[in-house]
Amino acid sequence: MIPIQSPFIYDKDIPDVLLPELKRNLEQWTWVIPVWCERVFVGYSVDCDDEGATACCRVEYPYRWARITFFPCFLTQHDPGKDALHELIHIPLAVAGDWAREKFKTLVSEDDNPTLRQSLLDDLKDRVESATEDIASRIAAQTKT
Repeated sequence: MIPIQSPFIYDKDIPDVLLPELKRNLEQWTWVIPVWCERVFVGYSVDCDDEGATACCRVEYPYRWARITFFPCFLTQHDPGKDALHELIHIPLAVAGDWAREKFKTLVSEDDNPTLRQSLLDDLKDRVESATEDIASRIAAQTKT
């Protein structure tokens, strides 16, 4: 059997003390990454726009990669492994979520109906986050030993 190469590519500027923790919490969930996602770039930043956020995930489906950036709050979580799983679940869900977001922006102009447009985008964000958390919670519960 040919060993599968890890899709994770860790930024060189991740502090040495954090790298093993990020690897331990991410790599246990490698199997949830869709086959189309060839690389998952992993970074760490102390700068976060969303207070209390543990991480963010950006997916570039046409280019077959994702980027997860962790923030200091990640290290204080009760279950950082589940939080890492949550970010990885964003990868397969982003294909539909990103498509819907762009369609809403195309179909509802900011000039014509900014209230409806923002409502649609906010509702989509809530539903994608909820679905991500539901799936991550179920997987984490089923894999606890």
